[in-house]
Amino acid sequence: MTTRPNEQSLSPPARALVCAALACTSATAAVVAEPPVYRCGDSYSSQRCGNAPPLDVADPRSRAERAQGQDVARRERRLAETLTAERKAREALPVVPPMSARAPCAAGPGPCTPRPRHARRAHATASAPSGAWIARVPAAPKAGGH
Repeated sequence: MTTRPNEQSLSPPARALVCAALACTSATAAVVAEPPVYRCGDSYSSQRCGNAPPLDVADPRSRAERAQGQDVARRERRLAETLTAERKAREALPVVPPMSARAPCAAGPGPCTPRPRHARRAHATASAPSGAWIARVPAAPKAGGH
């Protein structure tokens, strides 16, 4: 260990004692006395109303339980940010209709234009002249049927 001129060195036990004293004072400073909380009807206030007794609002969890809760909140925040980024990336993609909704295109050098769908042809019956329609009466329901 090198020392500079005008610098005094503490012995290891004295240094440990000073560190412990600083740790105790900083821990004491971290515990801040909060004002009491009172319930006034449907609201809470730091001002006493009527004869309302102060509420115990101290956190009953241990330091480890608080750290675990903060860790869970941090992980959930990261997951939410990841899911938000994935959603925004999906929303930025162009919308392409599924293959079943797309009209078939003829192969060619020009732009793709959908072909018109063919109308169903009426089938002529054997007893009718070619291309003529014959109207038939629906069959009567079967006896005892529903």
